[in-house]
Amino acid sequence: MDSPIFVGIPAIVAKYKFHAPIYFWVQDLWPESITAAGGIKNRFVIKFIDKITRIIYTNCSKILVQSKRFIPYIKNQGIHEGKLVYHPNSTENFYKPVKLDLEISKTLPKGIRIMFAGNLGESQSFETLLSSAQILKKRNKKINWIILGNGRMKDFIKQKIKEFDLEENFILLGSFPSRDMPKFFSCADALLVSLKKNPIFSLTIPNKIQSYMKLGIKSFIFSGYPHHQEARYFAKLVLPRLKTISLPEVRNRIPKETPKTPLGDGPRF
Repeated sequence: MDSPIFVGIPAIVAKYKFHAPIYFWVQDLWPESITAAGGIKNRFVIKFIDKITRIIYTNCSKILVQSKRFIPYIKNQGIHEGKLVYHPNSTENFYKPVKLDLEISKTLPKGIRIMFAGNLGESQSFETLLSSAQILKKRNKKINWIILGNGRMKDFIKQKIKEFDLEENFILLGSFPSRDMPKFFSCADALLVSLKKNPIFSLTIPNKIQSYMKLGIKSFIFSGYPHHQEARYFAKLVLPRLKTISLPEVRNRIPKETPKTPLGDGPRF
């Protein structure tokens, strides 16, 4: 099951009424997700939600996790590892490489198009996106930021777009059916995946990554932490195709001494 965790409560009722097992598919970690995304800090509320989460998990026959890095967290909530099953996110069959949709492309500004699609919420770190757009504008880089979706941060985003004088760079199109998304994505030069800088989000793999991979469209990932699965894909699919070079040798700038920086002075493993 997807968030919120409370969808597990009617499932428990159904379990005892119909004598059916519960298979619960965890997409977000509770209660950490609401503290990171919702800003809830009250320890009594957090403790209450944690207690509800543990009760729901205890009543499940199996708990499916979309990321292997969820497993230690849920084990720490008192759940036996034998209950936990890694079940990565899949995506709909209509996410596949498509040709440029000329009708939609005509409605969008010409030039470089970077597209975001999804929830406009706290977790998506739109402050990062807006700051990036502001920096690029100051460098005279013309980028069109196409935003698809709605959410509670929409008014904030509109306000900041106006405050940063970015009205010519941002186009907010609203929401469309999932089946129409590949048509919009075909018009983008790159797709954007963004997550707030928070350790809990380093464990989460956004659903859209699977969709973008099937579409074969390059993506930018804004996040404070690398995702384990992404790093494995990079190592498997990208690194073997890269030539091994030494940038300092190419640039003839090999330092004679170790630089006095955190990188130079840091521990070696």
